[in-house]
Parts: sequence; structure tokens; C-alpha cells
Amino acid sequence: MMEQLTPPERAVFVLHEAFDLPHAAIADVLDISSDGSRQHLRRARVHVKGCDRRFDPEPAARCVLFQRFLGALETGELDELQDVLTNDAVAYSDGGGKARAARHPIVGADKVIAFFGALRRHRAIHVERTIEVNGQPGALLTFGQQYQLLTVDSRGDTIHEIHSIMNPDKLTYLHEQLTAAHSPSA
Repeated sequence: MMEQLTPPERAVFVLHEAFDLPHAAIADVLDISSDGSRQHLRRARVHVKGCDRRFDPEPAARCVLFQRFLGALETGELDELQDVLTNDAVAYSDGGGKARAARHPIVGADKVIAFFGALRRHRAIHVERTIEVNGQPGALLTFGQQYQLLTVDSRGDTIHEIHSIMNPDKLTYLHEQLTAAHSPSA
């Protein structure tokens, strides 16, 4: 249930509900306004109350959804993303300080679509290979000359989170694991 919340919503929800902290104290801890704290709590309560997800979507449905997402990225038909993203979708990037990546999460379907649209205008996107990552569909992509591992987390029949890993250390490790998995045993 808590994984449905954004990190700020989760923090405010726990601090207010579990520790009974007032909004002024939460605002100080999180470096936000008291009104912002109230808004995060309101959103968190709505998400928690409306949370009916007990099970992940079927793997086949996740794969179809992921393929639609990848197809829209690759072809540039980004209007298709509107149908596959939740309104509160979040895109996270991990460059590890060694690769260009968004420094902060991108929140909201419109902003996520605009972000990928801007990337696509400057660099070609090509799906190199689809793989399974931690039980979720994933893909190795190239954005111009930059490699990236992209995974998504779905909620029902829409995508809630997008995770992009461009950190070369993590990608090197992934490449080693994929190479070892496909090399013949001795």
C-alpha cells in the first residue's frame, strides 16, 4: 500500500499518522511549507484509501504494456504514452554522477511525456534488447550513444513508475551478468 505513494507523500503520511507530528514540524523536517505538508498528506490518504491493488498485473499484461511504452519511445508517437501512464506517473533516473541523467524525479504524466519528447528530439532512441529485471520487464536502450536500462512498475493496466539507469558502473555489471548467463558452461 505504501509503495503507491510518492516519497514525499510517504514521509508526510508516516510522520503525521504514526508519530502524530504537526504539519509545521513535518515542514521543517522535509524542508517544505506547512501547506505543502497538508497537501502531501491529503494525496497520501486518497491513494491509501483508493488502494485496491493486492496483486501485480499478470506478466503477459505487463509485457504488452511495456512493449506499448517502448514502441511509443522508439517511433516517437509519444501521444501513445498518455494511454499507458497513470496521471501521477514518476520517472526516476540514475546516472551515478557519471552519466547525464535527470537530477530529480519527474512527476506527472504530462511532464514525463515532455521529458521523453525532449530526449527524443535530441537523440534517437533504439531498443537494443528486452530482458527481465527483478521480475519486471526491462530493456536495454540507446539514446544516441548513451546506453540505458529502462524498467517500469505498473499499476493495473497503466505504468506508474519508470526507472532509467545510465550509471556506467551498474551497466557494466549488468553486461557482465548477461554475458555470463549466455556463455557456455565449462
